[in-house]
Amino acid sequence: WKALVQQHIASAKEEEHTGWHIAICWMSLQHISRLRERPTDIINDWKLERVISQTFLQLGASYRDFELVKLLLVFSTGKGEEKSFIQRLLSLLNLPLAEQFIGINQWQDELYISKEQFEELLDWVTIVEAVGIVSGNDSTMQDAGLNMQDAAEKLSLLFDECADIKKQAERAGYKFEELVSGLGNMIGGEGESEKTKE
Repeated sequence: WKALVQQHIASAKEEEHTGWHIAICWMSLQHISRLRERPTDIINDWKLERVISQTFLQLGASYRDFELVKLLLVFSTGKGEEKSFIQRLLSLLNLPLAEQFIGINQWQDELYISKEQFEELLDWVTIVEAVGIVSGNDSTMQDAGLNMQDAAEKLSLLFDECADIKKQAERAGYKFEELVSGLGNMIGGEGESEKTKE
């Protein structure tokens, strides 16, 4: 997990762009969203897109980083629906914004994803999930009153799951439909994507 955080948030190399702006922005918006009676699209409701995207640009970040924050908010909001990590990932991957983020493109009648862009999204949602576990916001921890040892076990399972998903993507040859199907099999579901349904 330390390598994951260092890679995306706290790089030791000064010349490398770090992800603190993504983490802080997500945590702030997530906290504000939780204070409201019902989870909503806080960015659009409060008309924050322009402010945040311009701030990111001033920091030397890209608009793509802002899109990542929006995806992380959608992912973390889904926790209240009692879905598993992979189920929420599958739901996220069917969003047009996520499809754009992971670089879906068509070649010879097959839809492919970008390995690097998919793994970036996966690593970030894993970090978000880990934050929920450590902070005690994970519903199963609250219900069962889990201690830190149990939290450590949950983190270990989460990072193993993240590694398994990366292997599944590699086995699928980074074909989108095969990846979705494989993820569905990992949870015993059918893993049918919206594109397949069409």
